[in-house]
Amino acid sequence: VEEELLFSTVHHLNRGVSLLLKFPSEKRISIAQLNLRAGTRAIQQSSFKSAYSYLKVGVELLLEDSWENQSKLSINLYFLLSKAAYALGSIDDAKIMLKTIIEKVKKLED
Repeated sequence: VEEELLFSTVHHLNRGVSLLLKFPSEKRISIAQLNLRAGTRAIQQSSFKSAYSYLKVGVELLLEDSWENQSKLSINLYFLLSKAAYALGSIDDAKIMLKTIIEKVKKLED
């Protein structure tokens, strides 16, 4: 997806996040992946507020078992969300995201 089209598409999808949460799990994961792509590109452009918004929705779309079944997606969303939060000055939020990653990964190792 072209960059501008990616941002536009993800922005419009995210406007209906409450409806997206009712989508089947495969669709939710696909849209979470799109939010990860948009968030990654936004961080590369130093557009941290947009990145935070995309990544936050991506996290919201994760399923209860995402840490077990979509661990790479979950880790990437949480890590980049912490990076965007830190860049925006939300140090406590960034720490919470990083702590969540550590706790979830430890559980996966057990």
